[in-house]
This record gives sequence, structure tokens and C-alpha cells, in this order.
Amino acid sequence: MKLQKQVCNKQHIYLKGHMDKIVINGGKPLNGEVFISGAKNAVLPIMTACVIEPGKYTLNNVPDLRDTQTMARLIEMIGGSVQFHSNTLHINTINCDKPVAPYELVKTMRASFYVLGPFMSRYNYAEVSLPGGCAWGPRPVDFHLKALEAMGATISLERGNLISKGELHGAEIKFEKVSVGATGNTLMAAV
Repeated sequence: MKLQKQVCNKQHIYLKGHMDKIVINGGKPLNGEVFISGAKNAVLPIMTACVIEPGKYTLNNVPDLRDTQTMARLIEMIGGSVQFHSNTLHINTINCDKPVAPYELVKTMRASFYVLGPFMSRYNYAEVSLPGGCAWGPRPVDFHLKALEAMGATISLERGNLISKGELHGAEIKFEKVSVGATGNTLMAAV
């Protein structure tokens, strides 16, 4: 949710964004307990990393969000199983055998592109739909692809899907700019 601070004084903070507003009335002591769930941007690449080595994994403190549910569907589409109970994910990737991330999932969640590295690590093959942009603007994947090519992958574009193949090897990779996603994807491919 994109929120922008509009007015701030001692008594009220108003935030305007995709909702009407949030009003916080101050001047009172705060107390109580709040449960803080794990970070979505941390758990999504961890979920995809479970594909690298066939096995059974348990992830705790996972937020129950649309994106984590979408990633679970993607893991199931490639042959895995995912069970979610009380913020705990049980992921079984033993029978994963379809290294394909289709457009219908990748278009809904850009982080689906994180399967590229794990697919290459496990199968030496990946077919992943090109991701779109997001509310923050375009998110190119050229760093991901250049890193894989430096590691020995051959990459082509067929019907809107990136096809990556080849046995990977070690390489020295320097990104022109900082890229958390490309770094994670490259590390997972290098495993």
C-alpha cells in the first residue's frame, strides 16, 4: 500500500493513499502486544530456494498474503506440495519435475521470476514468463539474464517466455547497479 504523509502534528497523523485515511489520535500511552509476521520479501525467495534440492521444508512465521499463496500455487504447479497452517509452511519439493513458471502466475506477482535461479540449479533448464512492471515502475530482468549467461546458460525468448538452458559453472559477476532480486536469483542458480 502506497501511503503519503499529509499532515502531522502532536494530535493527529493523516496518511493518504489507496484507502481513504488512517487517523491516529495521540497523547495517550501505548501498551499491549502486537504479533509481527515474517517479511514477504524474505519468504518468497526462501520458498523458491526450496526447489533447488528435493526435500521437505518447514518455514515458520510466514505471512498469509496473496503473494505467498501465489508462490505456493507455483510450487504446486511444478509438482510440489505446500500446506499452510498457523503461519507455518510445509513445502515438499521431492516430486517437482516441471521447471516452468507460466504467465498467468508471473503476471500477478513479479517475485515468481525468482524460480529462474532454482530451476537452473536443479534442472539446467527454466521456462519463465517475462514479468511485468509494478506500481513502482518497470523492473527489468537483464541483470538476472546477464549473470546466468556469464555462468554458461543459453537464453532465448519464445512466445513471451524466457528459455534458459545449460549446465552452469562459476563466474565472476559484477552488477552495474545494486539488485536484490538479481543477486538472490544468481546465488540460487549458483548452488
